[in-house]
Amino acid sequence: MQQIGIDAAELEVHQEYDLNVDKLKEQEEKKIEAGDIEQSEKKESWSTSDEAYYYYLDETTQGLPVFSKRSVNDYAGDDRSQIIVCAGNDGIRYLYMKWFFLFDIGDGKVKFAPIDNIKECIKTKYGKTLDENCITVKKMVLGVYPLAIDKEKNAVIPVWICFLERKTKGSEYVEKLYVPINAITGEEFYDMEG
Repeated sequence: MQQIGIDAAELEVHQEYDLNVDKLKEQEEKKIEAGDIEQSEKKESWSTSDEAYYYYLDETTQGLPVFSKRSVNDYAGDDRSQIIVCAGNDGIRYLYMKWFFLFDIGDGKVKFAPIDNIKECIKTKYGKTLDENCITVKKMVLGVYPLAIDKEKNAVIPVWICFLERKTKGSEYVEKLYVPINAITGEEFYDMEG
């Protein structure tokens, strides 16, 4: 990644897996059984030079995840990764980047809203108190959200992503929700909904 100008220190591995010879053979057999490839197209032999590693990476800045609406929606899933790399013995075989930002880190400091403001924001949005066990905050993740201010510049907004569970009274059904909250103002961050 360094060769294409991306600092590896600003990447977080979300998931990784290897495709060794046995896995490659198994995948090929599955494709033949599914009719995706013909028996005549089967590779004669597999070797270690065919092996590869897949990496699903996310961008960070100053140790914080960089969010987009898509990455928040898929935060717990495999589709959230902004960068997918397939590498083998011969180098990078596949590189996919949804987006990548270059950050100009200043020396200014920001003051975050108190946690009570975050709690009040969630209460206001859902009209229930958190103490009733109807809505539970399962996790809060602090990240940054690049907000476009013109074609070439983004403002960087610190955002708390609050992952919630809402249990319907008299039911076992649990709804998973998220609320992005501007970490400075303590108010819901609507641009991410957009």
